[in-house]
Amino acid sequence: MSIADVTPEETGKIAGILETKWARMVADNTQLKEELEAQTVRADIVQKDCDYWHARCVAAEARGD
Repeated sequence: MSIADVTPEETGKIAGILETKWARMVADNTQLKEELEAQTVRADIVQKDCDYWHARCVAAEARGD
């Protein structure tokens, strides 16, 4: 099949398919970015909690508790 064999109708269908795929890809990327941001916030919270408890343990060791 050559380019000359492609009809305007087929071109329109292909354009519609590509537009749909593009829209889905953009939506998926947006969702993934939001999920990444949420996971980053969760990781920061866990790290801060870990740092807090580590500091308390170090302080307790220094006091001889």
